[in-house]
Amino acid sequence: MKINVEFEGIENLQRELRKRGSAAETAVKAAVMGAAFMVQGEARTSIQRGPKTGRAYQKSKTVTHIASAPGEPPATDTGRLVSSILVSPEDGGYAARVGTNVKYGKDLEYGTRKIAPRPWLFPAIKNNTRQILASISSTVRRALDGRI
Repeated sequence: MKINVEFEGIENLQRELRKRGSAAETAVKAAVMGAAFMVQGEARTSIQRGPKTGRAYQKSKTVTHIASAPGEPPATDTGRLVSSILVSPEDGGYAARVGTNVKYGKDLEYGTRKIAPRPWLFPAIKNNTRQILASISSTVRRALDGRI
């Protein structure tokens, strides 16, 4: 599952950063990765945060699970989704992917015919957009101004 957040003019920015040297490129790439790790942390926390307000049901004789309500992040059960949320650099480090390869991660994010959405990734991006943009913008400005 992948949600793209793209910036216009990235090729021009990369060209300008290359002109300023490896320290400028490295700083911007670090800001991008920092933003991705921020989203990863928020997504993981939202799943682990309780209590959920959905229905309770018996998973086994000794385990009761409280599901999330529609619209809430999913309730963790085994921790598989949380541990599968990973960050990886893309486009030479000027972009990053935050996501999971667990199939039901997409089903929970968007819902299916049988279950309503329990979004966990898009809210993590949305809740951090201002901070992400400020961090990356500040780093880019410093790099282009020669302060890195």
